[in-house]
Amino acid sequence: MMKLKYKIYAMLIGLFALPLQNSAQQVINSAGSDRQLGNANIYINDNVGEPFIETFGPGASIMITQGYLQPYYEAPSGFTISAAVNNLICKDKFEDGFIDLSIVTSVNSYTPIYYWTPSKYCPNNNCSKIDSLESGAYDLKAILYYKNKLGALKSDTIKKSFFIRNSDIICQVKIYSGVTPNNDGVNETWQIDDIDKYPNNEVTIYNRWGYEVFKTKSYNNGINSWPPKDALNNLPSSTYFYIIELGDGSKPIKGWVELIKD
Repeated sequence: MMKLKYKIYAMLIGLFALPLQNSAQQVINSAGSDRQLGNANIYINDNVGEPFIETFGPGASIMITQGYLQPYYEAPSGFTISAAVNNLICKDKFEDGFIDLSIVTSVNSYTPIYYWTPSKYCPNNNCSKIDSLESGAYDLKAILYYKNKLGALKSDTIKKSFFIRNSDIICQVKIYSGVTPNNDGVNETWQIDDIDKYPNNEVTIYNRWGYEVFKTKSYNNGINSWPPKDALNNLPSSTYFYIIELGDGSKPIKGWVELIKD
């Protein structure tokens, strides 16, 4: 019976003496830096100035740190991109579509780089909005650079595809896509050519959050036009969206107009 007990005890000692499988041991003399260890979001901050030993288990899924310093887990940033996409206003009317991006993240500071295809719409790779677009496909690869809480430089890459669609509406009026009310006497109000041919027209304008900011009947490019001078202080420079009812039984015309106050 005693021999059997000694035999079991010896087997247990041998079991606990086995090393971690596929482990790699390192001795790192700290130099005051942050670096990634093991899996993608594990970091060490060694600015205390103490040496320590790191031992990784199988597949870097286990890490043992000996010394004064312990690993720090940095959660992924969670960048997302949404987009407002405006299709062509009138059938076969080229270059009046746009794609306007919005980045959502909990990161306070980041630097985005936008790679658009076709690249001619943003040759400097710095465009969160591209406009004057024809109907067709547009691809985006956005790389966002930021620093995590330990000061280590990180990046996230987001890929998206968009499609600007043609319209089935043949427009009877010519609609301009910008207005600059800066008191220079040019383009002070939003112009719609030939709108006077449709006296029963109704024009409604919304901000980018969908709130109505202007509505009128018999729009005429003059006294009855947008933006009214008494409302201009409450209208920030931005992209606005419109619906034009000509009042002749035709389909409503929908699109966007840019208000530039500077």
